[in-house]
Amino acid sequence: MNLSVRSEFFSFIALLAVAAAHAEDVDLDRAVDSLITVEKAKRAGEKGFREACISVVADDAVIFAPNAVNGKSFGGTRTAKVLYTL
Repeated sequence: MNLSVRSEFFSFIALLAVAAAHAEDVDLDRAVDSLITVEKAKRAGEKGFREACISVVADDAVIFAPNAVNGKSFGGTRTAKVLYTL
């Protein structure tokens, strides 16, 4: 398809107009949450679920296990349970 510079320019402007019209329909919170979910799943696939969870815990997080303890120290000191599958 060989378009002249002028028709390419007007096609680009039309595309921008359509994108601007639909920009209001995008739920940014939902889009960001979706990206965060994908990043967490990717990290879990690379490191394993336990390590992925520990990597996103804040330094001052509190975990109740059964009493309140620091999340980083609790997750880092526990050993991973090995599950055997057939």
